[in-house]
Amino acid sequence: MARATCGSTRISAPELANYDRETDVAIAAAKSGLPENEARKIVAIVDDFRKLGVNNSRPTVRACIMIARVIAGRGGKVSADDSVFLATCVDVLGCDSLKVKKDGISVAREEVLRLIKTHFNSKGRQRFPRTMRAS
Repeated sequence: MARATCGSTRISAPELANYDRETDVAIAAAKSGLPENEARKIVAIVDDFRKLGVNNSRPTVRACIMIARVIAGRGGKVSADDSVFLATCVDVLGCDSLKVKKDGISVAREEVLRLIKTHFNSKGRQRFPRTMRAS
């Protein structure tokens, strides 16, 4: 059980295993209002990012929901062309999920952008907006 302390009160929450991909898709779509085909793209990126981590349990379906809700709420598109989508993925996935560093800098941002490019641009034709390109 995971435990958190809030003032003098201890809060315990059961640790849950990750759901399968289709369950994550259904949850993300239901919680955000995005169509399942759009939620499926988000879940694929989050799932691949999860595999990069050491304990392979984070990010969870919550990351899928957060990304999907922001995209739905801001009228964005699940696309490598959409700066809201790119920034949201980097913010949600890169915040503390991947602890690996290169020259003292987290590689999370670079890996998020690489995964998005892989999922949306297998032929290498699409270019990221200048502000979102991985270095």
